[in-house]
Amino acid sequence: MDIMTALKLVLRKSRAHNGLARGLHEAAKVIEKHAAHLCVLAEDCDQDDYVKLVKSLYA
Repeated sequence: MDIMTALKLVLRKSRAHNGLARGLHEAAKVIEKHAAHLCVLAEDCDQDDYVKLVKSLYA
């Protein structure tokens, strides 16, 4: 199993168990609470403000 297939499986299972925060607002709330175990940010995200926010929350 390659890394992308494994990631898809983990995301699918997390979503099924209501453990997946999607979108900037939901993700930011979970990151601020220090409850996030993994953050996935798309390579093709063209919103520089989104990228800066997510990176700063993890810094």
